[in-house]
Amino acid sequence: IINQWNVGAEKTFGYPEREIINKNIDRILPGEFLKDYTTSLGQLKTGKTEHSLGQTIELLGKHKNGTLIPIEVSLSNWETSEGKFFTGIMRNISVKLMKVRS
Repeated sequence: IINQWNVGAEKTFGYPEREIINKNIDRILPGEFLKDYTTSLGQLKTGKTEHSLGQTIELLGKHKNGTLIPIEVSLSNWETSEGKFFTGIMRNISVKLMKVRS
């Protein structure tokens, strides 16, 4: 569930904050990447693995208009008295990829 959104995310994915907060991550991750993301997150929640933490991976995000966008994702976690929480920081790398291909 998406519970924070900023101007950079709005520019990357096309959703204003009011349309995306409290929505499922499947709005911005295509099916083939969503499965891997939810599997990794499930393993993190149960403590089976933390190999994804601190790593940056490249995958495709999904813009509101359906366009696929190359993004980098970094996962982190923290724990409070309310439970264990996870953060996925996503960054649009399409400009970075265009520079490499030029």
